[in-house]
Amino acid sequence: MAVVEAFCSDRKVVAGDFVLLVVDGTGTEAARIDTNGVDVTSTGRLDEDWLGWAGIAGPDTVVGEYDRTFGKVPELRRGTETFGGRHPELSFSAHGHAGVRHGYDRCPEPAVVTEQSVRTITSLSHPGADVRTPTLVTAGALDRCTPAGQARELLRALVEAGAESTLVMCPREGHGVRAFSALIDHCARLPGWFDKQMAPGPAA
Repeated sequence: MAVVEAFCSDRKVVAGDFVLLVVDGTGTEAARIDTNGVDVTSTGRLDEDWLGWAGIAGPDTVVGEYDRTFGKVPELRRGTETFGGRHPELSFSAHGHAGVRHGYDRCPEPAVVTEQSVRTITSLSHPGADVRTPTLVTAGALDRCTPAGQARELLRALVEAGAESTLVMCPREGHGVRAFSALIDHCARLPGWFDKQMAPGPAA
């Protein structure tokens, strides 16, 4: 049985050392697995002697495995993009480790981590290939529901598709424009945008 010996357990986030508990007729033996300084946040069994794990090392998310037979602890992936929700979390299997991959510049998307690669199952990004409608994108820099990185991704896709687009990032707003000063700015921008984009053409 694999467990995490936590040095912290706050708001449902558990992170700490990776410990393997071996239970037999004589009792229980605990073996601490060296993950090279990674605080492990999730584990999963691949088979009787093979485990998967994920965790945090500074700003990086690390995904690895543990081979009990040979005592090896290979890292499969390390980087600033992560998997899961508040902490690195995947569903582990012998065919690959599945999770929701996301980052500052990546829209959340299902992906599978293997020894060779990280493979996107389906992309949820904004293709923008056939979009030509001028678009005013308004976003809150503090939005935790639809992070600001997704607004920047949408803007980039629109511009690359040739659509005239502008991004307004409200520095102190979250999911929605609520502060009075931000509302004034937002309401002042909208008429100007529509006047520019929907101005009547010359009389026939």
